[in-house]
Amino acid sequence: AQIKVLDNKNMRIFQFEQTDVELERNENSIRTQGSLVLKTDNKLNKFDFTGFQNYLDYKIQMVVAFEKLLPKTLINLDQSLGFLSRYSLPLSGLMEFTLSPKFLIEKTAFNFEGGEGTIIIPELLSNSLSINSLRIKGGVNSSFNEIKLDEVFIDAGIVDINLSGNLIKKNDKISFKVRSDFSKLSVNNISRIWPANILSNARNWVTENIKDGYLDNASMVINGVTNIGNLDEISFQNIFGAFNVHNTSIHYLKPMVPLSNVSGKGEFNNTGIVIDIEKGSIGNLSLSSGKLSIKKSSNSTVNDLAHIEATITGPARDALLLLDSNPLNFISPLGVNPYISSGEQDVRVV
Repeated sequence: AQIKVLDNKNMRIFQFEQTDVELERNENSIRTQGSLVLKTDNKLNKFDFTGFQNYLDYKIQMVVAFEKLLPKTLINLDQSLGFLSRYSLPLSGLMEFTLSPKFLIEKTAFNFEGGEGTIIIPELLSNSLSINSLRIKGGVNSSFNEIKLDEVFIDAGIVDINLSGNLIKKNDKISFKVRSDFSKLSVNNISRIWPANILSNARNWVTENIKDGYLDNASMVINGVTNIGNLDEISFQNIFGAFNVHNTSIHYLKPMVPLSNVSGKGEFNNTGIVIDIEKGSIGNLSLSSGKLSIKKSSNSTVNDLAHIEATITGPARDALLLLDSNPLNFISPLGVNPYISSGEQDVRVV
């Protein structure tokens, strides 16, 4: 059959080009299966469905499956789904519905897999995020005001991301809490997945002064709230995360020689980032311990956004040359020639 549907609320018509339905009824239940072919933007999209109603509680179980559906296709059915235009990747999967005898939806579950494409999130990332594959599993409550994300996996090429959490709608606000775990990530790619509006000053310092190496065992828990009508107004209320960093370089005071081969453990929260340095080097000097603190922001006229302290060991000559380099120039004014110095030293530098 060909079915035309009139959306009286929005005065729009969409049609199913082909509808095939099979019904089977016995003394215990009604079963149905079939398919719908929906035409949108001159493209045909097929949906397969199965349904079941028993005579014990008369509830209805319905499953709808689809393959390689572009999310923006659904905008033609409901204009409020305009945000789906941000997701340019084919989705395959199914949705499961539990309905009351009066056809009210009591429970919704979904399980999708996505192919190669892009996701645009201008409120968080300045550039689109390229996706190799995507998997989403979760559900929606009967009031359609809470979405639970049981499992989200994103293969973004530069990193694998695992997410879980929930989103709750109340009046014109959406509150959210999300946990993220990241696979091995190059330090040089941090800016591509670090939202510009989370610890923005610390982000700028990190992306400009910390280079090379990689992160692993990285995780983050974040909760906040946004306005339904304006997703630009995202307020991040609580942020906490941890990571390990390996073999990176830190330009603590240019043009001085940077710390290199730095490894350690870091944490971040609403106030900034702290990295406990376990090892590293600076020229011929060894870095045995240290701490790098990067503030969320600074109101001081002095450039004190980042603070570093370290214990360095090695030849005294190299230590004095370090302290005598630009822009410090601490040693030569004292009449000491660092080039003719000798011996070993162990000193804490702040």
